[in-house]
Amino acid sequence: MSFQSLYKLVFRRNSVFIGSIFLGALVFQTTFDVGINKFWSTYNKGKLWDDVKYKLENGDTEEE
Repeated sequence: MSFQSLYKLVFRRNSVFIGSIFLGALVFQTTFDVGINKFWSTYNKGKLWDDVKYKLENGDTEEE
């Protein structure tokens, strides 16, 4: 894709340019959020409420 065709497609009209910026930011934000949440869940497996909740509901806690 040459610069001329990119210019005609995106940069020529300001509304299309701003729209593509917003769309790119939305896609990046969603992808980044999903990736970070997956990393966080994997890194803290067994420490999160979703993991501990099952043990507490069934009474599988250790008494001191």
